[in-house]
Amino acid sequence: MRRGRKLLFILVSLVYYGIPSFLTVEHCAAAVVPATSDSDAKTGKQQLANKDDDLVVASRSTSKDKEIYIATTAAPEAPPQDYKGKEVITAQKPKRRRKRGKKHRIKSVTEIPSTTHEEAGTSSTKWSDCVTKNADETIAGQFYKFLEELIETGELKRFYEEQIKSMKERNAFVMDIFYRHLEKTNLRLAMTLCNNYRRLESRLKDVVGKFIKVIVPCVQDSLCQPLMLMFHEMPRRHQRLIDILNDSIFIEPEEVYGCKDQVFKLTKVGSRLWRAGFSYILSAHLAGKSWFGKFNLNDIEVKNGDGFVIRIKPLEHTPEGALLDLQHFFREMIPHFSKEGVMPPYFEQLKKFLLVTISNSKNVLEKPSTMKRFRKYLLNHLALAAPLRRAHLIGDIHRCCKMMDDDDDKPRDMPFKNLLHRFSNSNWQKVVRRDVELNKVYTFKPKHLRVQHSTQQSSSSSKQTSKQKVSTYNVQNASEKLLFNEVVFDDTLESMAMFLRHYFEHALDNSKKKPPRPAKLLNCNGEDCSTTGDEIKGVQQARKLDEYELLTAIRLGTEIAEMIWYLMLYTGFGGILECVWEAYMYMNDVGDFD
Repeated sequence: MRRGRKLLFILVSLVYYGIPSFLTVEHCAAAVVPATSDSDAKTGKQQLANKDDDLVVASRSTSKDKEIYIATTAAPEAPPQDYKGKEVITAQKPKRRRKRGKKHRIKSVTEIPSTTHEEAGTSSTKWSDCVTKNADETIAGQFYKFLEELIETGELKRFYEEQIKSMKERNAFVMDIFYRHLEKTNLRLAMTLCNNYRRLESRLKDVVGKFIKVIVPCVQDSLCQPLMLMFHEMPRRHQRLIDILNDSIFIEPEEVYGCKDQVFKLTKVGSRLWRAGFSYILSAHLAGKSWFGKFNLNDIEVKNGDGFVIRIKPLEHTPEGALLDLQHFFREMIPHFSKEGVMPPYFEQLKKFLLVTISNSKNVLEKPSTMKRFRKYLLNHLALAAPLRRAHLIGDIHRCCKMMDDDDDKPRDMPFKNLLHRFSNSNWQKVVRRDVELNKVYTFKPKHLRVQHSTQQSSSSSKQTSKQKVSTYNVQNASEKLLFNEVVFDDTLESMAMFLRHYFEHALDNSKKKPPRPAKLLNCNGEDCSTTGDEIKGVQQARKLDEYELLTAIRLGTEIAEMIWYLMLYTGFGGILECVWEAYMYMNDVGDFD
């Protein structure tokens, strides 16, 4: 009676939840095996296993007088056929009753994770845990194979097998593993262990313990006690460059006062990547190696965020190969540092420098002296520096210009003195006049000149209005322009540095939004006592100091980059400029070449 009730309960449950496609009526009927005792239960299990060798126990429920085993089998390779060769129609899954709430779905055989007899019938195992477990087992197997097979170059014996024997003799419990061995044998395994070491540490210890017991069977000595693993030369992170570029954002939008164009600023992480890449390639060139541009981003690895490694065997260094390496690296990297064709400031100048300027003057890469200055300039290019650092560099150059006298004849400063008069670029003044914000500083007249100019006008005319007494920021006529602007600013390097310094210092006053000017006020003597426009304080419209430098970088980037390159090429930033360059490099992540 009890047996019939349990069989009815099982059939009702299968109808309610649905019969899986891989269960047939024959399997369900064979699933119930009576067992009145322990011996009968064992006999029933043996009969069930003999009947179908591919049956796997999926769940189990016990009671005092009988055990019920529900067995599942994999889908047959071919459907069963009758004596006429026709396919036999097995029991179809009946329509399931709709149940409000969460829908139940029967997983197929391929979706069910493999479980042991003890784990069968439990629902605590998740598919993601099973996948991780299987992946960790694969890693453990690869690590065991690495320990078992590694042989050093020029040696005949296995390295870690000999180390374990030495540990046995020394009664030691610390296992030394060298990361360079992993990189040489299985690079992907090395990167996986480096980036997931904390999670895999206990499993790796089990693998090493198993390997020790195979090499040196031990019972009660230090090798069988809790083991310590020491990975030498393992970085904190080890990734492929393409993965870093695809998973991170290296430029961020920036609002610039007085500029309606879309502006992006390079992040600190992006700057470190560029410097690290240039540093690695230039170091290889110094060692006499070059790739001639025959590599891509998949061949580059990054350790600890800034240690580059190119997994392509280099060739012998030549100036042409060095230039091809730098040009190819720039072309591969720049798509990840631009958006809708817009690059951060000075990147357009960096592109022109590598693809045009150096290509047209290859002798720069042939002479050791100029090659040193080229590396010095490229590693600290304006495109890779923060805005305020660039502003300080230009301001310090202006101060050095003021320190130079006409009678100064120091040999170390002569290259800089000669360049002040030789460098000429008239384009920067045209650009400044076209820009509204830059032109405000360019046409600005100091207060003492305005007073002198208004005094001259008052002597020639008896009637003066208040507007004539206080001159504006704009140029009034051609004579005034000739008197102030053309005399102060010219095409020389010193003049351009002076203007840029003036803009960084005084642009703050021009970006304030002033309230309407108050009405004219007269005192008891009938004199005008109202405040002038200069005395009215306004609200600052710019949000950051970066905005002023970014505006000059966008408008005058070509002229400024050319000025810095000429200073580096002809002076090497030596003499009076030496401390200026040291201050500019102070916050760099990559140092200079000696």
